[in-house]
Amino acid sequence: MAKRRLSAGDFDLERGTSKDARTLQRFLAQEGAAGRAVIDEALARGGPKVKEVAWLALVDLDLPGAEARALAATEGAEAIKKQKDRALALAPLQCVATSACLDRLAALGVEVQPGSLPPEALNRARPWGLARLLATPEPEEQEEALEDWFLGEALEPESLALLRGALDHPSLTAGARQLILAPLIEAPDRETCRRDDLPEDFVIAARFALPPAEAFERLRPFFEATPARRDELIRALAQQDSCDSGWVDVFSSLESPALRAAGLLATRRLEALRLLAPLIKSLDPGPALLEVLTDLRGFDSPEAAELIVPWLERSELDGNAALLATSLRACGTPEHVPALEAAARRNPGGAMFYLEAVGHIQARHAR
Repeated sequence: MAKRRLSAGDFDLERGTSKDARTLQRFLAQEGAAGRAVIDEALARGGPKVKEVAWLALVDLDLPGAEARALAATEGAEAIKKQKDRALALAPLQCVATSACLDRLAALGVEVQPGSLPPEALNRARPWGLARLLATPEPEEQEEALEDWFLGEALEPESLALLRGALDHPSLTAGARQLILAPLIEAPDRETCRRDDLPEDFVIAARFALPPAEAFERLRPFFEATPARRDELIRALAQQDSCDSGWVDVFSSLESPALRAAGLLATRRLEALRLLAPLIKSLDPGPALLEVLTDLRGFDSPEAAELIVPWLERSELDGNAALLATSLRACGTPEHVPALEAAARRNPGGAMFYLEAVGHIQARHAR
């Protein structure tokens, strides 16, 4: 069913409730430049909420004269004594939010607070905000301004480009630079993630934001040259949706059995299971083994289940029936049901967990 087109009769400019303002906003988005007459009418006789929508639309629709109109409309506003009335009179400058409008506010002694700007205006105002914070010599003030203007929400491409361009600015403090890197890497901004001058604390997250093959090529030298970061890299690798097969070769050559096992498990690649088999068989019952058996769930393959099943027969693990059953729930197949049923008979204390895993496997494979 086609959505009904809005008309000027769907809102009341003079009443100017929040609902009227929202309806006007949808109407102007529908009409585009053709809604200019309604914008002018809203600016002439609308309430504060309606006027805000109209000012935003005036500049968002790229209609000519928005900046000049805002500057003209606020002439003499600084003479208004009552704070609330003065704020309403200066609202056009905040809505239009061009550099000239924001400079005017600053000249009037009004501190521009990013949080007080409408979201659409905030995006336009960020270049102005960035220029001012880069002109701030005090590191603490620069970092606080950066958090106010850019952090705490997802950024659109234009704002990410602004931050990327600021990374090499000579006045940017080390602390502010790190604050900028975080949202760029999270976005992820591929250009930033490829930089060779990233602080060590950011390298792993940045490289894993790149395609798997490229991430491997860039992180392999880092892994080899930075032993202190190997555990951190392996944990980060385990969080990725996929990884390059080269990691299997890197981890299989490690001297430390614990690190070798952790790395191979983090890949969740089937070829890693063949290398894990002798490692797992050599482990004694204990925390290290239990951690490995837990991590095998991530493979979601019958081959992983084959490495878990032999431990069902070990009485030393009878108290860990819930862990074993849960791991087999994730990767077991109907072929593993007899082993689970036998474990339930041998270990009555864990039977509930084993039989629940049996039901889960059978239901999953019956679909």
